[in-house]
Amino acid sequence: MQAKALTWAMVNGYVCSDCRRGIGRWWKVLLTRMIASSFGLVHNDPPGIVCELGRMLALPYPIPCDKLPRPVQNGSKLQDELSRLLPANMIVMEADEQYEARTKDSRCFNHFELPHAEKLLTDGYPLVGTFVSCFLPLGHVKSVTQDEHFISTFRSSPKLFILELFAMKIPYLLGLRFLLPAAAMQAGHAYTVQEVENAVISFYTNPTNVVQANAWLVEFMQTKSAWEISIGLLQSSRQEVKFFAANTLHQKMKNDSEDLSTEFSSHLLNAILVFLNTASAGNPQILTKISLALVELGLQLTKTEGQLKAMMLDNPNFLSLQPEIALEFFLLLPQEWDRWSVTRARQDKALGELAQLLSHVVALLQSILAMSNREDLMKRSLQALSGWCKFGLTLSNLKELPIYPMVKQLTSSPVVGKEALELFESAVVNETHPPEPEQVILEVVADMAQLQPLLHNAIMSNNDSFCDGFCNLGRALMLRRPSLMASGKGETLAIANVMLELCAHKNRGISEVSMEYFDDLQTVEMVERHEFLQKQIFSSLSELLATRCALYPADCEDWDSGDTDDFNMYRRRVEDALQNCSVCLQADNLGILCSLLAKHQNNSWQVVEGILFAVSCIGGELTTLTGNAERQAVLAGVTNLLTHFIFTRSIPQHKLVIASSLKVIENYSRCLTQNPSLLSPSLEYVLPSLVNPDTCEYGARAFREVCSRGCLHLRDPALVQQLVQGIVSEMNRIPREILQDVVESLGRVIAVLEVPAIETNLDILMAPFLSRLADILDQTGSNPGFVKASVLVEAASCIHLVGATVRFLEVGEEQLSACPQRPHPVVSVISKAWEVLEAFGNRFGGDSSIAEAISCSFIRAIKQAKLRTQPAVENLFQLTTSLFRSSHSEKCLEFAQEAVEIFGGIEGASRVFGELFNQLSHVKFEIAQSKGHELALVTVMMREKYPVQAVLSFFERVVNTSSPYFENFLSHWFEANGSSLVQNLVIALAETAPKEAMVRLAHLLFHLNAKFGSVHQTWLQNSLFGPSFPAKDIDEDTKKQFLSGNMNVERNPRRYQALIDDFANICRRQQTCDALVAYQMSPYGEKRKDS
Repeated sequence: MQAKALTWAMVNGYVCSDCRRGIGRWWKVLLTRMIASSFGLVHNDPPGIVCELGRMLALPYPIPCDKLPRPVQNGSKLQDELSRLLPANMIVMEADEQYEARTKDSRCFNHFELPHAEKLLTDGYPLVGTFVSCFLPLGHVKSVTQDEHFISTFRSSPKLFILELFAMKIPYLLGLRFLLPAAAMQAGHAYTVQEVENAVISFYTNPTNVVQANAWLVEFMQTKSAWEISIGLLQSSRQEVKFFAANTLHQKMKNDSEDLSTEFSSHLLNAILVFLNTASAGNPQILTKISLALVELGLQLTKTEGQLKAMMLDNPNFLSLQPEIALEFFLLLPQEWDRWSVTRARQDKALGELAQLLSHVVALLQSILAMSNREDLMKRSLQALSGWCKFGLTLSNLKELPIYPMVKQLTSSPVVGKEALELFESAVVNETHPPEPEQVILEVVADMAQLQPLLHNAIMSNNDSFCDGFCNLGRALMLRRPSLMASGKGETLAIANVMLELCAHKNRGISEVSMEYFDDLQTVEMVERHEFLQKQIFSSLSELLATRCALYPADCEDWDSGDTDDFNMYRRRVEDALQNCSVCLQADNLGILCSLLAKHQNNSWQVVEGILFAVSCIGGELTTLTGNAERQAVLAGVTNLLTHFIFTRSIPQHKLVIASSLKVIENYSRCLTQNPSLLSPSLEYVLPSLVNPDTCEYGARAFREVCSRGCLHLRDPALVQQLVQGIVSEMNRIPREILQDVVESLGRVIAVLEVPAIETNLDILMAPFLSRLADILDQTGSNPGFVKASVLVEAASCIHLVGATVRFLEVGEEQLSACPQRPHPVVSVISKAWEVLEAFGNRFGGDSSIAEAISCSFIRAIKQAKLRTQPAVENLFQLTTSLFRSSHSEKCLEFAQEAVEIFGGIEGASRVFGELFNQLSHVKFEIAQSKGHELALVTVMMREKYPVQAVLSFFERVVNTSSPYFENFLSHWFEANGSSLVQNLVIALAETAPKEAMVRLAHLLFHLNAKFGSVHQTWLQNSLFGPSFPAKDIDEDTKKQFLSGNMNVERNPRRYQALIDDFANICRRQQTCDALVAYQMSPYGEKRKDS
C-alpha cells in the first residue's frame, strides 16, 4: 500500500483548474486520497484532490513529463510562471470554452467531478481525508528550527517516513519529496552517471516505465553519490537530464547540506559556475534550478566569515558570468533568504556577512545596470537591488551610488518605472539609526511630485504596474515618516492629493494601498498636521469613497460567488476608510453624504446605493458621539435622510438600494428614541422587506433594532396589535431563518403594554405556529411510526417560536401588580402551548431537535419569569426528565441547572427539584454502554465539550445551592455516589475532559471541597491512588503534592483553578511535576490541620 501511494505521490502533483480560489488543506487531502485509492475506496480513478468544484489538473513532479499536457487558461498569471519553469511543449493554452469541450470527452484523464459536491459539503458529510484517517496509525512531527540536524539524526530509523511538501516559486504548482528510510534504499548499490541518465531518459520516453523509473530516481536522490553524479549529469547533451541534475543539486543543498565539507563546497561551486558559463545555462527552467542551488550554497558559505566573498563573489568564473545569468543569483538570494529556516543566531551571523558584502554586490549590480540597454535586464537589475536593500542599503547609501542619477531618471520610464520606484520603496522602509535626514526624504517626495503627469498618463493607459509602484512608495514614506509627510513641507501636500486620486483607482489593490496612506496619516496628532490634512482632505476622501470606490460595477448581476466575495472584502476596506474619515469629520461627515444624496438621487442606482452604504458605515461612529451639539446635528441629518429620501421612496428602488437603506435604519436606530415620530414610518418601511428574499435578512436586522430601541415609545395598544396582525398575516411568506428573530422582536414591543393587552397580542402571535403543531400531531397520529425528517425540523422550528415569544417578554412588577389575579404572561404562553409541547415530548422526545427545542423554550420561560413560573415548574421538570431519558440532550441539563439557581431555596419548588434530581440520577446512559453507572456520572467522562460543560455546570449548581432542603434531597445521593463522582472527575481531569471544560471542572471540585471538606479529600485520595487513575506514570510524590496543594489553596478560587490546570497538564505530559511546588506552602503560614 505504501509503495503504491509513494508511486502516485512522486508521479503526480495537483493544481486546481480554478486556481484563483486555491485549495484548502491540499496536502492532507492529497495524501489521504492517494492512500484511499490504494485501499480501493475511490473506485479505479487516479487519486486527486477533492476541491469545491471537483475540477483537477495533474502536474508531475519532480521531473516534468512531456507526455502529459499542461492546460493553462489564456491570460492567467500561471501562464507566465509555467513558461519559466517548464519546456514550451509541456504547456497547452486553452480558453474556458476549449476546456469545457475537452473535459466532456470520457477519455479525459485529468478532470474529476465529485457528484453533488456542494450538497455533501453543506450537509456536513466527512471529507475522504477525515474518513481514511480513522483507519491509519499515522502521526507527524512538526518542523523545528534545525531541520537538517533532525533529519540526519533520524534518517537511519527504519520507522521514519517523512513527507516534505514545499511550494515552488509559482502559485498553485506544488511539489512533493519523500525521504525514505535507509532500509528502503538499495543497499550497497553503486550508481553511475550513465545509469542515472538512462533512467531519466526512460522516464520521459517510455510511458510504461514511468512509475518504476521515478521510484528508482527518488531513491538515487537520497544517496551521497547523488552529489558527484549530478555534477556529471550537467554535462549531458539532453535538456531533461540537465534539469534533473540541477533539481537534484538544489534539493540536496536544501536537505543534505551537512554532507558538504569546505573542499567539496569549493569543488561543487566551481562545477556550477563552469556550467553557468555554458550555453545550456540559458534554458530558463534549468537556470532557475541551478541558480537556486547556487543560492543555497551561498547561504551555507556565510557560516564562515569572508568565505562567501572569497569563494564566490571574487571567483573569476562568477565574475565572467553573462549579466542575465548573474542576475538570476542576485534576484533569488533575497527571496530565498525570506524562506530560509535556521536559528536566530545563525540568521544574524549570515545577515552580518551579507551586509559586509553589500557594497561589493551593489557594485556588481550597478555595473550590469549601467552597461545594459535591454529593458528586461534593467528591470531585473532594479529588482535585485530592491531585494538587497534588506541587507542594509538605505536611501542615503542609494544616493551616493554612481548610478543614482540613472535610477532617478528611470522612475519616469513607463516601462521600468515601477521597478525603479520599488527600489526607492525598499530603501525607504529600511530602519536606520539615526533616521534618514529630513532633506533626503523630501527630495524623494519632490521627485515623486514631478512624476504626476506620467502617473496621469499611466492611469489613462491602464498602466497599473507604474501606478502600483507609485502608491507603494507613497505609503512607505507615510509609514516610515508620518510626521514629516503630514507637516506640509516640500511637496508633501501634492503627494497627499495624488494618493487621494489613487484611492479611486479601478485596480482594488492600488486603491486599498492608497487608503492605508490616510489610515497612517491619522496616527499624527491634529495639531502637528498641516491645516489641509486635518479635515479638508478627509472631506474629499469621504465623497470619493461614497461616489466612486463603493459603487457596484455594472455587471454585478452576473457575478459568481467568488466575485461577490472579492467585492465585499474590498467594501470592508472602504468601510474602514469611511469610519476613519468620521474620526476627523464627526457629524460633518453625515452632512457631506446627505448633500451628495440630494445631488445624485436621480442618478444611477449604483451611485445612490454607494452613498447610502457610506452613510450606514459611519452610523456606529456618529450615534455614540457625546457632545450635545454633535448629537443634535446627527439627529437632524438622520431625520432629513429618512423623511426626504428613504420613507418617501424618492430614490431608485433597486434591491441593493433597499438593502442599504435598511442598513441605515438599523445603524441609526439610536436616533429613533430621540425622535419617536420616526418609529412608525420606520416600521412601515421595514415590514415589506421581511417577505422579500432579496432583502429579508437586512429587514430582520432593521426590525430587531427598531423594536429594541423604540419599544418604550410604542405603547399604543391599537398600533401594536396592528403590527402583530401584520406580521401574522404574512407569517407564511417570511423565511424560516429570520422568523424567530422577528417573533423575538415583537415580544419586546408587546411586553410594554398592560397585561390584558399583552395576553391578547400573544394569542394572536402564537396562533399560527400552535395551529401548525396541532396539524402535525394530527397528521402523524397517535402511533406515528416513520416520520419524515423535514416534518420534525418544521415542528422543532415552531416549538422554538414558542420560546422566541417569551425570550424578551420583560413584564415589569408595576404591570403585574395592576392585575394580581392574572398569571405572568410567560406562564400563560407555556400553559396555552402545554398540550402540544407535552404531546411532542411524549411522541418524539427521542429526536434531539425536538428535545432541544422544548428545553430551550422552558429555559427562556424560567429565565424571564423566574419564581412566577412556580405553578408550572413541576410539569416542566417532569417533561424535561422524560426528554433527558430519551435524547440525552445537554439542553435538558441546562434547564435543570437554571432551575437549581431559581428554585433551590423555595420549599415547594425544592421538593420538585429533589424529585427531578432523583429521577435524573437514575437514568441510565445507554450510549456510553456503562450499565452500572448513572447518567450524570458517565457524562462527566465524555470527550464532547458541550455535554461535559452542561453536566459540570449542573453539578456545580447542585452542590452550591443555598436550598435549606439540601439534606433532604441531595445528601443521601452524594453519600452513595460522591466517591464515584470524584473518581470520574479525576479521570476527566487527567485524560478525557476537553480544554474548554476545564474551568467548570475546577469550579465543581472547588465547591465539592468547600461543601464536604475532609470527606472530599478522602474521595480525592482514593481516586488518585486507585486502579482506575489513567496517568500511570505519575508517581506517588506528585499525587501527594497535588493533595497537599488542594488543602493549601482551598479558599482561593483562582489558585485552585491554576492548581487543577497544572495537574491536568502534568497528567497529559504537557508540564513537569515541578509545577506543583508553588502550591506546597499554605497562604496562612502553616499547613492546614484538617479535623
